[in-house]
Amino acid sequence: MIKIGIIDSGINKGYRDGELEIQGVFLKRDEVTNEICAFENIVDQIGHGTECFKIISSISIGVSYYVVKVFDQEMVADIGVLAQAIQTCIDQNVDVINISAGVVSDKIPELLRLACDEAYDNNVIVIAAKHNSGSHCYPAHYIKVMSVGAADLVEGELYKYTSNGNIEFYTSARDLYPEHIVWSHSTSFACAKMTAYVANLLKLKGKIKMEQLKNELIHQNQIINK
Repeated sequence: MIKIGIIDSGINKGYRDGELEIQGVFLKRDEVTNEICAFENIVDQIGHGTECFKIISSISIGVSYYVVKVFDQEMVADIGVLAQAIQTCIDQNVDVINISAGVVSDKIPELLRLACDEAYDNNVIVIAAKHNSGSHCYPAHYIKVMSVGAADLVEGELYKYTSNGNIEFYTSARDLYPEHIVWSHSTSFACAKMTAYVANLLKLKGKIKMEQLKNELIHQNQIINK
């Protein structure tokens, strides 16, 4: 069974009481000791992680989940916590990691890059949202990460691909929300959609390298749009 890691704000309790296999952990930096601590409570206080889960689970059926809560009351990213969250997902043997968030920075956060490299070396696909404004955002701008942006699609099209130094896919959440809702234009939820498409492909192909996955996704899109 394909296992999806979701690094976000957790998941609402109601979804954990169902039939889906969902495990998880809450990672938080202690303000006194500065250590990253692990807690069992992954209840979503914001709704963002739950929304990503709802999108993924509506498209990809028959998968399990490992939820790493890294946001509590607000969507503020700690690079060390994000890096630890990726490592935790690797340790939990997930196949793909959804990160519908990121750190805006002019400099490459090396700690986060090393965690993404570790995932890549273990054939764990990291999928991260580009920033809504187009600003440089990590981990989406790392070479070994699949970055996802939001874009308009033609009828029947699932996603688009562009080659711009790293692996960039674009899809849309406009079919999920009313046009006036800002979430319909969000890269976060476009990212969740792309994660579901990748999970479905991995169910057919098994663990594969990022480059092969990219080629398979492009080929699949060409077949759909013929």
